[in-house]
Amino acid sequence: LNLLPPHLYDSSNYKNYWLGICMLLTILEDQALDSLILGPDKQTDLLNAILNTMDKYVEDESNDPFWPALQCFMVILDRLGSKVWGQAVDPTQAFQTIIGSRSYNKEIETIRNT
Repeated sequence: LNLLPPHLYDSSNYKNYWLGICMLLTILEDQALDSLILGPDKQTDLLNAILNTMDKYVEDESNDPFWPALQCFMVILDRLGSKVWGQAVDPTQAFQTIIGSRSYNKEIETIRNT
């Protein structure tokens, strides 16, 4: 999924790519974010791209996009609230994607072992 032209992001590091997307989401005004995510003429299916990214696992933690993608998801939820559920993404699917992620479970295991 290419949301930006290659010259605008570091294509060699998937984690940095999602950190950049998250930064862009934080500076968008609420109305622009609403239009991007929920508008009838939305250009991208960003929420599904985020969920698909969180579903992937990367062995190299320095390139793992799970946490930046989760942060993107949280920014969208924080800004748009419950409008996201049902209209753009199923809450059960989103929750299952997060708790089923190897990155998430690895972090939970690390916390339990400390």
